[in-house]
Amino acid sequence: MLIIFGVGHKSYNNRSFSNAGYCFHCHNSSRWILSKVTTWFSLFFIPVVPIKTEFGEMCPICKQGKKLSRFEYESKVNQTE
Repeated sequence: MLIIFGVGHKSYNNRSFSNAGYCFHCHNSSRWILSKVTTWFSLFFIPVVPIKTEFGEMCPICKQGKKLSRFEYESKVNQTE
């Protein structure tokens, strides 16, 4: 009997943030991107159980940014709606 399982399938949810932010890395002002990355446990190459979720915001030009807590992410998502 052969069972194939693994970890590492990731799903991405990116959305544009309505407020412009200044990037100290590339020195541009633009609408930053809010991102949510979920890592899944997979069985037979099908994502089954979410293992880890990370939240962040990044500059759309240079892709530099910072991690956010779930609370910070959800409050910024609510501001965009």
